[in-house]
Amino acid sequence: MSAVVPSSAVVPPPGLWRRLAPHRAGMAGLVLLTVIAVSCFTALPVTARLYDHQDLTRTYAPPSLEHWTFWCGTDALGRSLLVRTLYGGCTSIALGLLAAGL
Repeated sequence: MSAVVPSSAVVPPPGLWRRLAPHRAGMAGLVLLTVIAVSCFTALPVTARLYDHQDLTRTYAPPSLEHWTFWCGTDALGRSLLVRTLYGGCTSIALGLLAAGL
């Protein structure tokens, strides 16, 4: 009779979630990036009309929560810096994902 040789079990490598879960800083970074990405992409439909809206009476306005406008202030043409930053973040994330996909 021939001897039976046990085969070694193939264990799949741990996924990203299992490798990242024990590291608190890694999880915090993942949560932060997720919050930034979600806020950028959900802001698009909400702030579509505010992107090019100019109010020349409010040039260089400081950050203000008055009337829930201009949370980060305005630029030289009176445009909201928060809205423009969110649009820039959306563009950066989309280009980064596109580059990673190539």
